[in-house]
Order: sequence, then structure tokens, then C-alpha cells
Amino acid sequence: MTASLWLDLGVLAVLLVSGLLAMLRGFVRELLGIGAWLGAALAGLFLHPLLAPHLHPWLAPGLIANLAAGGAIFLVVLILLSLLARFLSDRVRDSAAGSIDRTLGLVFGLVRGVALVCFAYIAVAFLAGERARWPGWLKESQSVRFAEPGAAWIVAQLPPGLLPPPPSGSARPPAVEQLLRPAPARPPERGEGYRPEERRDLDRLLNTTR
Repeated sequence: MTASLWLDLGVLAVLLVSGLLAMLRGFVRELLGIGAWLGAALAGLFLHPLLAPHLHPWLAPGLIANLAAGGAIFLVVLILLSLLARFLSDRVRDSAAGSIDRTLGLVFGLVRGVALVCFAYIAVAFLAGERARWPGWLKESQSVRFAEPGAAWIVAQLPPGLLPPPPSGSARPPAVEQLLRPAPARPPERGEGYRPEERRDLDRLLNTTR
């Protein structure tokens, strides 16, 4: 099988695993889990000045003490909020709304998987540079074409301060300009989709898993 086909299968596996895990855990638990991480991060960020002075007998004042205080607060709050999230999600999953919770969890997991693929595309665009420099197997991948519109939308929503600084004489970094500019249209005679040998490899792989 070609490298582009392996990449597409890997992306499909990411979507399926993300969707199935979210379905097993339930939408409420997934949502509360994200809230637990955000709450713990905010607690560590804003409450570490209260704990850091108590660590000065063991740690020198400054960055190390602040990091230790913030990390300790983060872990404690994360554990407490995760236990609360699990308790509440178990109550919902065992109730009459359990099937709805699992269905919404599946949808949430698929959306999360798509977001992960789009962020991976953005990372490749920033690291590899212009699309013309990408290897052929990457440009031919169906999953890359699938992720490109979502990645462009995400980049368009980011505030300018989160984007890397532009080079001198340029309004935007080349990678940002590439994401915001649609890919050139392919000649119609070349066709879309996998080549015949790739389809045969994919059929053979699917048959072996049955």
C-alpha cells in the first residue's frame, strides 16, 4: 500500500477511536472532563501566589516555587473535579437519558477527531512550509484534502497575536497565507479518489479484518 493510503487509514482510525471512546464515556463525562482540565488550569494560574510563599523554606522564591505551587494546585483540583465529573456522568448514564448521552458522546468524539486532524494539518503547514514543498504522498492523501477547509477556518478565527510573526515585508507568514488561500483546482482529466492499485490494497486490507 502507498504511504498516502496508510495516512488515510490512520486518520480514519483516529476518528473511530475518538468517537467510540466518547460514546463509551458519554457526552456529559466528556464535557465535564474538559471543564475539569480548564478549571484545574485556571485554579493553578490564579491561586499559585497563595501557596508559593509556603514553599520558600524548601524552594527558592521565583519561577521554580511558582511552578511547583501551580502544579500542586492543578493536580489537586483536577483530581477533585474529575471525581465529581465521573459521579455526575455515571448518574446520567444510568438514567433514562443514557442512550441520548452515548449518542451525543459519539457525535462529540467524531467532532473532536476532526478537530485533531485539522490541528495536525495546521502543524504540518507551519513546519513543512509551502504546499509545493510537501512530499507527493502527502499532497495526494484524501485526508489532507478533507482537513484543509477545517484547518483554514480555524486559522481564520485565531487572533493575530497567536500567529507566528510575519517575515519582513510580508503581511502574513507563508504558512498562514497558504491556509487562508484555497488550494488550486485540479485538472478534471486527472480525476479524484484513489488509484486502482490503492483501491485493491484497501479492499485486501478490509477483507483480512473480517
